[in-house]
Amino acid sequence: MPRSPNPQDVPGSFEQISYAAHAREYASHVRDGELTEHARSWLRTDTIGAEIATRLRSYLLPLLSAYPGTKWLTIGDGALGSDAQFLVRHGAEALATDISTDLLVEAKRMGHIRDYAWENAEKLSCPDASFDFVLCKEAYHHFPRPYLALYESLRVARLGVALIEPLDPYVGSSVVAPLSRAVFRAIRRVMGTRTYKHTYEESGNYQYTLSLREMQKVALGMNFPAVAYRKVNTVYRWGMEYAPTGWRARHPLYLRLRAMLAAKEMLSAVGLIPYGLLVVVILKRLPTAAAIQHLRQAGFTVDLLPANPYLQSDRG
Repeated sequence: MPRSPNPQDVPGSFEQISYAAHAREYASHVRDGELTEHARSWLRTDTIGAEIATRLRSYLLPLLSAYPGTKWLTIGDGALGSDAQFLVRHGAEALATDISTDLLVEAKRMGHIRDYAWENAEKLSCPDASFDFVLCKEAYHHFPRPYLALYESLRVARLGVALIEPLDPYVGSSVVAPLSRAVFRAIRRVMGTRTYKHTYEESGNYQYTLSLREMQKVALGMNFPAVAYRKVNTVYRWGMEYAPTGWRARHPLYLRLRAMLAAKEMLSAVGLIPYGLLVVVILKRLPTAAAIQHLRQAGFTVDLLPANPYLQSDRG
């Protein structure tokens, strides 16, 4: 099995430094006692963190129902292969990959995943169309050059690529959203905090956010027939990986996060604030009527894109 490169041996280009920094971060979860405990919390099923993570992954269920028994590649799945675990539990075959395999080694040793591979998302070693679907959940915005990773994902996928990533609040917002953002920024300034239109991580990479229009243009430029999407919200507070979930627990953090999520959903639904995440699937083949029905019943919009009039298109 390929091993992660030693960060000390990585040359000094921007993207290589960024990937090495991310690899070191995951490696620290294996060596550091406190971080190791935090990493193992990702395997629990009785916490608020587990409930929130399962909620996000559940948006993949209509795809898994419409395309049963498919083969998936998960990218940026270094957190113990949790995305691959979810897919396998729901009848798919999945290979977990990441730029750092330290936690994936642990996950395989504990029997949580069957296999794993070291992969650089910008240059996948997989042959063309070697997987049915590729999933990148909350990792795309960490990549130093995410567009390369997206095109690589589309190359190795036979049916499509699914992304679950932060949504760009400055693209495609409602008419009142700029006003609500201004009010929100003013409140945060009063509280002594600030919001930034552009943010960078400590590893040095810019934090990318998705827009629906961006994904549509990628699909149109490559003559793919459809994009399915759903805008959603999520919440996060440090400590939710350990706090018990469920109404019976009556944990203050659980009650607070449920209230926050309900408020976000209500305000987003009426257009006062933008949604926080975009769940989007770029489909390389025209979805069947059954697949469209599964997606629409799950709250997705299925955008059937126009065919290129200057090319003889095979959309089967």
